Amino acid sequence: MQQQALIPDFRNRKPEKLVENRTTYAGTEALFSIYDTYQPAERVELHAPSVMFCGMVTGRKIIHIPEQDSFDFLPGESLVLHPNQTIHIDFPDARFKEPTSCITLEIPVTKIRQVADLMNEQCPKLPEHSEWSYDEKGFIHFANNRSVDLVIQKLSHLFTESNANSDFLVDINTTELVVHMMQSQSRGFLLSQFRERSNSDSLSMAIAWMHDNAGKIRNIEEVAERACMSKSSFYRHFKAEMGQSPLDYLNEIRVRQAKKMLLQPGTQVADVSFSFGYSSVSHFIRTFKKETGLTPKQYVRMKKALQAGSNAGQ
Repeated sequence: MQQQALIPDFRNRKPEKLVENRTTYAGTEALFSIYDTYQPAERVELHAPSVMFCGMVTGRKIIHIPEQDSFDFLPGESLVLHPNQTIHIDFPDARFKEPTSCITLEIPVTKIRQVADLMNEQCPKLPEHSEWSYDEKGFIHFANNRSVDLVIQKLSHLFTESNANSDFLVDINTTELVVHMMQSQSRGFLLSQFRERSNSDSLSMAIAWMHDNAGKIRNIEEVAERACMSKSSFYRHFKAEMGQSPLDYLNEIRVRQAKKMLLQPGTQVADVSFSFGYSSVSHFIRTFKKETGLTPKQYVRMKKALQAGSNAGQ
């Protein structure tokens, strides 16, 4: 999905200011805004009065959060700030004809808690895990999947277009977005501690085994057995807490490990494909491109070009 299609295009309208020009739409509970920046700027303050979901649309931002390393915020990514959090932003690439754009959705904490209660009732976590809840002290930074992109697109159009049922539909889609936020937070916790918890936590045990045996796993039933669950139960709990299916996560691990192998001198795409258990080279290439947007050969060429440019600049 093209990121530019996620929000309506207002750029033929003269902006009121060149840095963080804001267009706002108020719903019954949530506040939706579109921010466009038309010139480079540094250390621009953004304050979140409530839980604030930020979705990057075009360009690049550099995010500065106290006591954290600065990081790039790119199209296809989301950032969630907790209430009363203040961050600072650089806009290194913003230009008048190519503005840096993002959307924000301010969500009441009461809404977040309602969704958490609903998730605990309808899709509870495993007994060894804590209940669904939102950590109001941290922030969440994650790459969108297609579902998140679709929700952002729907919310953008609901807020900016007349619709007799817009309040009802905004509530449904905001609920779905909060679910994705919760899952991303849960995923971050699991992936940060799965090694330490692999002896006492069935999902962590499964994740560790997937990382250590990515090229040997023939099917997800093997992973479910390691977690001491049926395939259906494992799939349900894994997707609820990780936000993606076990197979999708296994492919993500395989592609990440394949990237390293591809850069080793003399390595052939076919060798990497078969070492990770793919039935055919074309299947591996399709999976790799789905994860990275590039074929394996395109990825290798890109990395070599970047390395050559880095060496030339030294």
